[in-house]
Amino acid sequence: MAPDVSTEEALRLARAMTFKNAAAGLSHGGGKSVIFADPKMPLSDKERLIRGFAAAIADLTDYIPGPDMGTDELAMGWIKDEIAAPSDCRASSAAFRSMRSAPPGLAS
Repeated sequence: MAPDVSTEEALRLARAMTFKNAAAGLSHGGGKSVIFADPKMPLSDKERLIRGFAAAIADLTDYIPGPDMGTDELAMGWIKDEIAAPSDCRASSAAFRSMRSAPPGLAS
């Protein structure tokens, strides 16, 4: 979310996400979305915008939204409120948790 983001930037970010996911061995692609808006807008307006965005992408079962520029945990909560998580999302979350685990010997 930014007031000056461009379509070209969204395309470059999607390509970069595709390469990062492929390098990590993740089976999903690198879809990317952008919202043309000022993230510093009043909270009630931001909530309405994010919830509207979530409703617009609700049928995209293979797209997993995540926090990025101009969004945070609160925005992700609004999205979760609006979209039921696809069943395979749990498997992706489990895979992510295992990937970010500390290697043996480095755990505290």
